[in-house]
Amino acid sequence: MANGAHALAFLDAPEATNDRHIELGEAMASAMALLAWGIEGFKDDRVPSKLKTAGGERLARLYHLRQAFDGADFDAVATREGKRAISIELQMCGIDPPELLLDLLAKEVLSAVHHVEVAMSH
Repeated sequence: MANGAHALAFLDAPEATNDRHIELGEAMASAMALLAWGIEGFKDDRVPSKLKTAGGERLARLYHLRQAFDGADFDAVATREGKRAISIELQMCGIDPPELLLDLLAKEVLSAVHHVEVAMSH
Protein backbone atom coordinates (compact mmCIF):
# COMPACT_ATOMS: atom_id res chain seq x y z
CA MET A 1 0.00 0.00 0.00
CA ALA A 2 1.44 3.32 -0.98
CA ASN A 3 1.34 6.74 0.62
CA GLY A 4 0.78 5.59 4.17
CA ALA A 5 -2.25 3.43 3.44
CA HIS A 6 -0.59 0.48 5.18
CA ALA A 7 0.03 2.43 8.38
CA LEU A 8 -3.41 4.00 8.21
CA ALA A 9 -4.92 0.52 8.13
CA PHE A 10 -3.31 -0.06 11.53
CA LEU A 11 -4.59 3.28 12.78
CA ASP A 12 -8.11 2.34 11.69
CA ALA A 13 -7.87 -1.15 13.20
CA PRO A 14 -9.32 -1.82 16.64
CA GLU A 15 -7.00 -0.73 19.42
CA ALA A 16 -4.88 -3.20 21.34
CA THR A 17 -7.06 -5.18 23.70
CA ASN A 18 -5.22 -4.34 26.90
CA ASP A 19 -2.17 -2.65 28.42
CA ARG A 20 -0.15 -5.87 28.20
CA HIS A 21 -0.71 -5.97 24.44
CA ILE A 22 0.31 -2.33 24.12
CA GLU A 23 3.48 -3.01 26.14
CA LEU A 24 4.21 -6.05 23.98
CA GLY A 25 3.69 -4.04 20.78
CA GLU A 26 6.05 -1.31 21.95
CA ALA A 27 8.69 -3.89 22.93
CA MET A 28 8.37 -5.65 19.58
CA ALA A 29 8.51 -2.39 17.62
CA SER A 30 11.64 -1.35 19.49
CA ALA A 31 13.34 -4.70 18.79
CA MET A 32 12.22 -4.64 15.15
CA ALA A 33 13.66 -1.14 14.69
CA LEU A 34 16.97 -2.15 16.24
CA LEU A 35 17.14 -5.23 14.03
CA ALA A 36 16.60 -3.07 10.95
CA TRP A 37 19.27 -0.66 12.14
CA GLY A 38 21.62 -3.58 12.82
CA ILE A 39 21.10 -4.92 9.31
CA GLU A 40 21.91 -1.48 7.94
CA GLY A 41 25.10 -1.33 10.05
CA PHE A 42 26.09 -4.88 9.11
CA LYS A 43 26.30 -3.97 5.43
CA ASP A 44 29.37 -1.94 6.42
CA ASP A 45 30.72 -5.02 8.25
CA ARG A 46 30.28 -3.50 11.65
CA VAL A 47 27.51 -3.37 14.20
CA PRO A 48 28.30 -0.98 17.05
CA SER A 49 28.59 -2.58 20.47
CA LYS A 50 25.94 -0.16 21.80
CA LEU A 51 23.52 -1.55 19.24
CA LYS A 52 24.32 -5.13 20.26
CA THR A 53 23.78 -4.23 23.92
CA ALA A 54 20.51 -2.48 23.16
CA GLY A 55 19.36 -5.46 21.09
CA GLY A 56 20.13 -7.82 23.94
CA GLU A 57 18.15 -5.64 26.31
CA ARG A 58 15.16 -5.66 23.92
CA LEU A 59 15.31 -9.44 23.60
CA ALA A 60 15.48 -9.82 27.39
CA ARG A 61 12.41 -7.60 27.75
CA LEU A 62 10.51 -9.68 25.19
CA TYR A 63 11.64 -12.90 26.87
CA HIS A 64 10.22 -11.69 30.20
CA LEU A 65 6.99 -10.56 28.55
CA ARG A 66 6.68 -14.00 26.95
CA GLN A 67 7.16 -15.70 30.30
CA ALA A 68 4.40 -13.58 31.85
CA PHE A 69 2.05 -13.82 28.87
CA ASP A 70 -1.20 -15.66 29.26
CA GLY A 71 -4.13 -16.14 26.98
CA ALA A 72 -3.85 -15.81 23.23
CA ASP A 73 -0.92 -16.93 21.10
CA PHE A 74 2.11 -14.83 22.09
CA ASP A 75 3.71 -14.81 18.64
CA ALA A 76 0.50 -13.73 16.89
CA VAL A 77 -0.19 -10.95 19.39
CA ALA A 78 3.46 -9.82 19.40
CA THR A 79 3.54 -9.71 15.60
CA ARG A 80 0.25 -7.87 15.26
CA GLU A 81 0.96 -5.32 17.98
CA GLY A 82 4.60 -4.84 16.98
CA LYS A 83 3.62 -4.16 13.38
CA ARG A 84 0.93 -1.77 14.57
CA ALA A 85 3.30 0.16 16.84
CA ILE A 86 6.17 0.44 14.38
CA SER A 87 3.83 1.38 11.51
CA ILE A 88 2.37 4.24 13.51
CA GLU A 89 5.84 5.52 14.43
CA LEU A 90 7.11 5.28 10.87
CA GLN A 91 3.98 6.91 9.47
CA MET A 92 4.69 9.95 11.65
CA CYS A 93 8.04 10.16 9.81
CA GLY A 94 6.38 9.81 6.41
CA ILE A 95 7.61 6.25 5.91
CA ASP A 96 5.31 3.46 4.70
CA PRO A 97 7.17 0.17 5.23
CA PRO A 98 6.22 -2.83 3.08
CA GLU A 99 4.16 -5.48 4.87
CA LEU A 100 6.73 -8.10 3.86
CA LEU A 101 9.48 -6.17 5.64
CA LEU A 102 7.44 -5.88 8.84
CA ASP A 103 6.61 -9.60 8.72
CA LEU A 104 10.28 -10.46 8.23
CA LEU A 105 11.46 -8.24 11.09
CA ALA A 106 8.79 -9.63 13.44
CA LYS A 107 9.63 -13.21 12.48
CA GLU A 108 13.35 -12.70 13.08
CA VAL A 109 12.81 -10.96 16.42
CA LEU A 110 10.54 -13.78 17.62
CA SER A 111 13.08 -16.34 16.41
CA ALA A 112 15.74 -14.63 18.51
CA VAL A 113 13.41 -14.61 21.53
CA HIS A 114 12.84 -18.33 21.01
CA HIS A 115 16.62 -18.89 21.02
CA VAL A 116 16.85 -16.99 24.32
CA GLU A 117 14.03 -19.13 25.70
CA VAL A 118 15.81 -22.34 24.70
CA ALA A 119 19.11 -21.11 26.16
CA MET A 120 17.42 -20.18 29.43
CA SER A 121 15.84 -23.62 29.73
CA HIS A 122 19.24 -25.35 29.91
